[in-house]
Amino acid sequence: MASREEVEQEVEFRRCKANVFYFLETYWHISTPGASPLFELREPQRIALETWESGENTISLKARQIGWSTLSAAYAFWIAFFHPDQTIVMLSRTENFAKKLLQMSKYGYARIPDWMKERGPAVEKQNLLELNFQNGSSIESMASRENAARGITASLIIADEWAFFNDPAEAWTAIYPATEVGGQIIGISTANGFGNWFHKFYNSAKAGTNNFKAMFFPWNSIPSRDEAWYLQRTKDMEPWQLSQEYPATDEEAFIASGNPAFDTDMLKSRIEILPPAFEGILAEGDDGVATLVRVPEPNLKVWEKPQGGMLYVVGADVATGAEDGDYSTATVIKANTGQVVAVFRERIVPEDFSDYLARLALWYNTALLAPERNTHGLVVVRRLTYDLKYPNLYMHVRDNIRQSVTRNVGWHTNQASKMVLVDELGAGLRRGKLILHCEDTFTELLAFSRKTRSGGNTVYEGKPHDDLVISLGIANMALQQVHVPEIKEEEPDGLTMAFFESLVDRAKGATKTPYTAGYRKPPTTPDFVIYA
Repeated sequence: MASREEVEQEVEFRRCKANVFYFLETYWHISTPGASPLFELREPQRIALETWESGENTISLKARQIGWSTLSAAYAFWIAFFHPDQTIVMLSRTENFAKKLLQMSKYGYARIPDWMKERGPAVEKQNLLELNFQNGSSIESMASRENAARGITASLIIADEWAFFNDPAEAWTAIYPATEVGGQIIGISTANGFGNWFHKFYNSAKAGTNNFKAMFFPWNSIPSRDEAWYLQRTKDMEPWQLSQEYPATDEEAFIASGNPAFDTDMLKSRIEILPPAFEGILAEGDDGVATLVRVPEPNLKVWEKPQGGMLYVVGADVATGAEDGDYSTATVIKANTGQVVAVFRERIVPEDFSDYLARLALWYNTALLAPERNTHGLVVVRRLTYDLKYPNLYMHVRDNIRQSVTRNVGWHTNQASKMVLVDELGAGLRRGKLILHCEDTFTELLAFSRKTRSGGNTVYEGKPHDDLVISLGIANMALQQVHVPEIKEEEPDGLTMAFFESLVDRAKGATKTPYTAGYRKPPTTPDFVIYA
């Protein structure tokens, strides 16, 4: 006959099996510096755990060090220990991180009462990356790699710091089939820039267009983090690092964490996204005259057709044309107003791109055409110059201060010229000299980042693409070789009040949106968000 103590222990064991919250807060110890306290779940952790327990696939964007790895390791143990025949896989950035994640599960297991260990399944196998129980359940922790989780049918996969995997998209192609038969996926990560796979996947979940629930947990998900705590962090971290590690909103996390080259607030205030008037291709008619044709897969967006007497420039970024490579892009700017009136983007071989560029530039009043002449761009430059004999080609500027023009056709990109291109592009947008309505270009501008490598070299890059940024930048540089006659305003009759008011308005307009490259402090009371 069972003793009173044994009966009480059996009741307690069943209660722990039925209630993960009770088990963690009553029996699960976590490792903290100099102590081993019980797991006291914070409200954001309770929300996350409740969502996980529902069985939904989730993707969590979070601030740094708010206890999500600890929570996921504890949840994985609870499932394996109290439920038979569960296969749990925990994926991490590296093998070292994988070992640390499983160690969190082992740490808690080592500190549950002996009577609970005796009533539960015995450990059948354990090493640095595995913890297997005799009830048929197992936890395997592994580094993300091309074959991670392949060939496994898992009841739960936890992807920890998913955005920082060597190839997050490739990991997804391995994870998804492994959970097709009733499995669950829990994705967790801080942000790692804008426009990459993780950012797009999270936004898809947020919009409800995939089978994941998006959750965001900001820097103050720990109650002790107040404004004073946050301000202290601003003294020790670069703005982009602060936004990556301790964001207030999911938008800030993605955009600012990439160390954007352009002030994102400025971009949002200066750029108004408008649908193009036309989407299709620019085809050559039988009479040799270019004509717009609507097609199912357009490569050209037009906001304004060529106007008589107007001057135009075309900047072009050249790619190989490979199916999985970068795009070849062209941006058309109306020199008289600074408006981007057309944008071309397609994966197209350089020879065909040359023909399209000539057609496009001729259509826009024989625009000044500036193709990039690096690598594959040399093919385009040679064809435009010698085969097509395009009559208005941009000549490379040797000195951007003196504007000394060389005999070399096209824009040459190197470390120095790219820095000038980026700075001039930012200035043009900031001062309102460039008017942009293209959503694709706007997205690339937001994702375009600046990073300093060892040795002090500055590197610019876009994720996943920056082709439209480069073609816009080249077109902006070509504007400096176009002389647009200045239209003078009529002087007012006398020093009227209206005249002085106009001066004040002009002064205000000149400083309406100053360039603020530094980090703008987020609200002091951000909240976690669960997207339905």
